[in-house]
Amino acid sequence: MTDNKIRLPVIIISAIITFAENYAVSSTWNGFSLNSLFINAVFMVFLLSLLNLLLKKISHKAVLRPSELLVIYMMIVVATGSAGHDTLEMLNQTIGHPFWFATPENEWEDLFLRDLPKWLTVQDRNVLEGFYTYNESFFDPIVFKTWLKPILFWSAFLIVLYFCMICINLILRKQWTENEKLSFPVAQVPLGIINPKLSLAKSRIYWYGFGVTVLLSLINGLHRLYPVVPGITYGKFDLTVYFTEKPWDAMDVTYIEFLPFILGLAYFIPVSLSFSTWFFYWFWKMEMVLGSAIGFHYLPWFPGYWTQGMGAITVLFILFIFWSKRHLWNVIKTVFHSKTGGYEGESGQYTFAIIGLLLGMTFLIMFCYYAGMAIWVAIIFLSGFFVVSILVTRARAELGPPTHDFPFTPSSFIANMIGTKRLDASSLTQLALFKFIDYGHRSNPMPHILESFYMKEKLQVGQLGIFIFAMITAIIGGTLTGMVGNLQRCYVSIGQTWVGDWAFPELANWLRYPSGISYLYIIYYVAGIIVTSILVVLSRFFVWWPFHPLGYILGGEWMLRYLWFSIFLAWLIKWLVLKFGGLKAYRKSIPIFVGITVGDALMLALWKIYGNAFNKWTLDFVYW
Repeated sequence: MTDNKIRLPVIIISAIITFAENYAVSSTWNGFSLNSLFINAVFMVFLLSLLNLLLKKISHKAVLRPSELLVIYMMIVVATGSAGHDTLEMLNQTIGHPFWFATPENEWEDLFLRDLPKWLTVQDRNVLEGFYTYNESFFDPIVFKTWLKPILFWSAFLIVLYFCMICINLILRKQWTENEKLSFPVAQVPLGIINPKLSLAKSRIYWYGFGVTVLLSLINGLHRLYPVVPGITYGKFDLTVYFTEKPWDAMDVTYIEFLPFILGLAYFIPVSLSFSTWFFYWFWKMEMVLGSAIGFHYLPWFPGYWTQGMGAITVLFILFIFWSKRHLWNVIKTVFHSKTGGYEGESGQYTFAIIGLLLGMTFLIMFCYYAGMAIWVAIIFLSGFFVVSILVTRARAELGPPTHDFPFTPSSFIANMIGTKRLDASSLTQLALFKFIDYGHRSNPMPHILESFYMKEKLQVGQLGIFIFAMITAIIGGTLTGMVGNLQRCYVSIGQTWVGDWAFPELANWLRYPSGISYLYIIYYVAGIIVTSILVVLSRFFVWWPFHPLGYILGGEWMLRYLWFSIFLAWLIKWLVLKFGGLKAYRKSIPIFVGITVGDALMLALWKIYGNAFNKWTLDFVYW
């Protein structure tokens, strides 16, 4: 490759493609941001790689370079993450919810409506009527004008929040990509499309995997539309229909599904980690069964997965920082131009990252303060959010789970470890309003940002400044187009309410019945610390130990009810390949699983385009 520089016109074209695509994705239900690998990004980059074959015959100057395909991919995933399922879709549900659903019976007006800032909420019931009751356009002048102020303020908050993620990733990048050499399993799929050195397009087994998956998805999609067509692997089988008596009925919903996209993606997970993921999924299930058998299921929150997860995150975060202490010390030396140690030639990026992070965090804290949250509460809340985000990023870089649905909430941590009676009413109200960044991290942009930096190094792309500029552009445009797109979808199809249905009744309960420290919460939290610490020690000192601590966190994820079986199949296939063929056989098998993932992503995107065009409910990446 003679020239791999990023051309400015390509960034402009990338921005246009990204913003148009992001609005289209945000304004329609698709589920693309529920996965760790965004289907729309794979779809677009695959199409552009095919376009490159045509451009080569017309003009070599028009061919998109690997660096430029990476920029397009990066901008799409960052924009999609900025507008994704557990951010803007949740935010839109909370902005007007308490003002529409307040009644004399629930007493919300007396309890907390006065503490909701007018500049961050929509209080006009005439404007909210279209959101909750009947179809109309968000672009009606009165509706749009009413929403404009909250849109701009929340967008500013999110843009700075995501900018802080860039700064944190710049600080940690070298430790995780170069010093620890994490494997970044999810990145192997887009790299397989973008990196010319892999030459997957010339691999026959790549096209075998691609073709078989396309055919399978085509048949299953036709079955979804026309049930007379047999669906070869379509549908989900609910195991719990056979477990209806106590204590087995405590297992909750458990599906068996064959999902090619998840199978292909999970094949790149290290064997010990994929094993731990599905093992701990059943571990949590059996814990619920055991609790039902001995009566523990009457305890609140049993078995305390969310709370134990916070304990696990605390342990792992401390360990990750401890393992990075030499790198972090070198970063400090580099910024302050120490004559001994540091990273030569990298002072600029680390200075930018540290100053940017300090300024960004100051803005976020003051934003929360002016919204009505006490400064000390804002510091704990935002710190908790970034700690969880760092753990999500680390889990993705090391484990590569097909989804990272981490339901560990700093607001619950604050309410139970400090006590609601020690928090003022306004701070508690803001914890409910900011719930959209406090629950689930399926679309969190931070792991995508780090993964983009990793891919940049793998492709030997320079121009870090231009790359970051494109990333910030994607964040700004993705947030704004995502905000508008999500609201348009809510007005056209009637907005969802599940976030507000949970957050504001919980807030009302906090205010009606103030409580002190929850000792049961502490017990769960400490249990998570102890179990995770044991798993860390055993996994680091015994090579044969099969259980990874990250699997303990991932095992209780809500999405695993759909995904666990495909992860199990991927683990089994990979284990057999390594056992009987070794690393050589595994490397030879990689193209077929990239083909499976890309082929299914292509068909899922095409089915969604067809479904949106003709108002049909078509094939999805899971069989809802």
